[in-house]
Amino acid sequence: MKKEIEIKLQISPDKIDLLLNNPFISVLPKESPQRLLKNAYFDSDDWQLQKHKVALRIRNSGQDYIQTLKTRDTSA
Repeated sequence: MKKEIEIKLQISPDKIDLLLNNPFISVLPKESPQRLLKNAYFDSDDWQLQKHKVALRIRNSGQDYIQTLKTRDTSA
């Protein structure tokens, strides 16, 4: 199974220029390949997954489908 690393970034619009001029970010390529990702989230009719803090997602990229089950707590 592939390991997924997810990094989330939240920034206010007035700080975007500051971020893009950061020495670490400014050396990255200005353009990168793009691909269309389609996401669908699922739950039961009575929202049992949400009640248990679980998210079930199926992501489609080209001919690949990836099913992900995420929890907010630690996994075992």
